[in-house]
Amino acid sequence: MKQITASAPAKIILFGEHSVVYGYPAIATAINLRAYVTASPASNEFRISSTQLPKIYNVPFSTSFSDNNVPPQVKPIVYAILVTQDYLDKHTPLSIHVDSKIPMGAGLGSSAAVNVATVAAVSNYYGVSLDKPTISKLAFEAEKIVHGTPSGIDNTISTFGGLIYYQKGKIEQINSTNEFSLVIGNTLISRQTKVLVAKVRALKEILPSVVVKIFSSIGDIVNLAKEEIVSGNIEKLGHLININHGLLESIGVSHRKLSELVHAALSAGALGAKLTGAGGGGCMFALVKKENLSTVATAIKQAGGVPIITSTTLDGVLIHG
Repeated sequence: MKQITASAPAKIILFGEHSVVYGYPAIATAINLRAYVTASPASNEFRISSTQLPKIYNVPFSTSFSDNNVPPQVKPIVYAILVTQDYLDKHTPLSIHVDSKIPMGAGLGSSAAVNVATVAAVSNYYGVSLDKPTISKLAFEAEKIVHGTPSGIDNTISTFGGLIYYQKGKIEQINSTNEFSLVIGNTLISRQTKVLVAKVRALKEILPSVVVKIFSSIGDIVNLAKEEIVSGNIEKLGHLININHGLLESIGVSHRKLSELVHAALSAGALGAKLTGAGGGGCMFALVKKENLSTVATAIKQAGGVPIITSTTLDGVLIHG
């Protein structure tokens, strides 16, 4: 039986959360957690299965973008299939299996990684090796159908890998071959990005001059960090990570558990630690020297988080045959 597997990486935001909403820059990176998607033939429907879902979903082959009866658990995958098939003008039933190592709902770009890997697996199943800009574009179309107005950061990172500098809708690849060792700490606390963004907006309305200065400082940190990423100076990066976290705490988007994990990581020898994403729960990360990875991971676990040892990666979407 013919089958093709593709994979794409997760992402974290290293610097610039929340201030990026107001036009300041941010930096995000691909990390070595991947979603694997396998495409193979099916008889007369779309058959969607996943190691992260409790059952197999059978979706009618006649499904279109306007259908509202696609189960929400698999809607992004189905739409990624349809977008790719429309682009290639290839329409056949498919079986899609997802094996993702990326925690869902943790702000690590799980949905985009699955979408990117689905586009790549489906196109290669039909014998077409799409270039990365096209894969990213099609995955972004699927994201828009499901999520409304995504930034484009997640699908770009998952497709191209490496690090990106993002400002006012413009995405620029950071020209660096350096890879950095990280430990992610998942609080397992759900959070709503919209609520946290609204909270910051309300604070800005109350204290505009103060909050704008904080945003400006975060912007300065992002630009300094970009230089240190290229030079590979991890000690300076650690300081910048710590200051960025402190500024995010000052505008009220951290969480007690995030702070506990950050302090545990730093006490265990991390060079820097901060929340990543919207805050209010979700994940933090620590920049760590390789020899301290297990020590920092243990400290995060003892503080009540779920540690994931990983690293930044230059690899984006990959085809595994």
